[in-house]
Amino acid sequence: MIRIGSKALRAQAVMFIPFGFQMVYACLFLAIGKGKEGSIACLSRQGIFFIPLALILPRILKLDGVIFSQPIADLLATLLIIIMAIKTNKKIKK
Repeated sequence: MIRIGSKALRAQAVMFIPFGFQMVYACLFLAIGKGKEGSIACLSRQGIFFIPLALILPRILKLDGVIFSQPIADLLATLLIIIMAIKTNKKIKK
């Protein structure tokens, strides 16, 4: 049990900083009037990416699929938010 828990905690801990980045940009998008981007940023972590990964990965990877579905969802959400942030920054600079 401790072995499984420590593996899950390490998997989650890797994404602590990117999660903070996600939350900052989600709030930023909402604050500058980009409601669509802000909503996508908020929904991407738990809805858009996590739910499908939580349903698919355990079938393929068993327990590891359960452990890694949230960190992978966080990574995908972070990549999506980076892309949206770059596009928004380009629009703001024009």
